[in-house]
Amino acid sequence: MTSTTWDAHRHIGRLPEFPFYGGPAIQADVTAKETVEDFFATLDEEGTERALVLPNYGVPIPEVAFDLNALALEAAQKDDRVSCGLWVSPKASDAARNTESLALAEEQGVKALKTSFLLGGHPTDPDCAEELDRIFTT
Repeated sequence: MTSTTWDAHRHIGRLPEFPFYGGPAIQADVTAKETVEDFFATLDEEGTERALVLPNYGVPIPEVAFDLNALALEAAQKDDRVSCGLWVSPKASDAARNTESLALAEEQGVKALKTSFLLGGHPTDPDCAEELDRIFTT
């Protein structure tokens, strides 16, 4: 009996080093692939048949995660075994970046929007209310 591997949460894109909690700068995620080619090579090595890929977002530099949306979308449009999610932010300061991301929501291969308060904001923060409404009504 052969097993089927589907991955519902895979990151793509390398993050820059960052000095978390005032410590020395470190490379926090060493497993995410930098390129679409490396991403697919890993899926092939593992025998992963389907995957949802998300832009990496673990450093508090908003443009890093937003810039990686293009990489996730490229992967999703290269092979139909991959779908992607796009990074969006609840923070009002990211409204223009959200506009760009949300404009891609109907592109082929896009199945999800990914957000988190890891990079700032809070569900009850009035500063986040408008962007959360935009995200959840897209």
